[in-house]
Amino acid sequence: MTVKEGVAEQSVARKFKPGEFDLIGTARKDPNSPWMQTEKRMPNMALFLSTWDSFPLKDAIEIDRAGTPRKDGKDYLSTDADTLKQGKIVFADNCASCHSGKKPNPMPADSAQQKQAWRDLVLRDDFLVDNYLSDDQRHPLSELGTNAQRAMGTNAMGGHTWGQMSSQTYKDERVPTEPLQDQDANGKPIPLYDPLTGKNVAVPPSGHMSGIYARVDNARGVHKAPANETIAVTLTAARRLCT
Repeated sequence: MTVKEGVAEQSVARKFKPGEFDLIGTARKDPNSPWMQTEKRMPNMALFLSTWDSFPLKDAIEIDRAGTPRKDGKDYLSTDADTLKQGKIVFADNCASCHSGKKPNPMPADSAQQKQAWRDLVLRDDFLVDNYLSDDQRHPLSELGTNAQRAMGTNAMGGHTWGQMSSQTYKDERVPTEPLQDQDANGKPIPLYDPLTGKNVAVPPSGHMSGIYARVDNARGVHKAPANETIAVTLTAARRLCT
């Protein structure tokens, strides 16, 4: 994206602050604005959404296709107790720490005890009740082995550009200080560096942008705009344009 000549310098000169984009604060000054009319309806919306739990896979019904045997959700599910228990244990050991709205309480300090606490929680009959299977926390890159976008992003923190659009939990987050790392074939954290120079290097964004376009076109189709996409194999921006 190109910035109009002089705009960046003018913003710095007037001590630019994200508050200049306080769209919600501006809308709240008018009690009759569409924003305020929507806010007034939110308690009823929250009450409505709380009446809906989820749509289990076992209740899914596949559409009829000519020449293809129908296979509904329940047909994909195992009824073997040992298989189901093992699946829950795998989920507890590898997924639940990020993909669960419920946490062990209290959370043990010892790692082995934590592992058992997660298993005990996931194996409970009511684990999926009122559980949105996600959280609003930051997780170390050394734990996930993924790109740095979720762990390093700051735009939705309190006082930043999109801070008004995030949950209070996310607003209160602080920029992490954990060093970025790669992982070897066994998942062990290793230093992240340019193998040619042994150092991190800055490159023009054109290659990454072209890659995003190609990835979105391939994965979703040309109808999908390449917006709000993560940038893979990238540490950070060489020049910060916003907070």
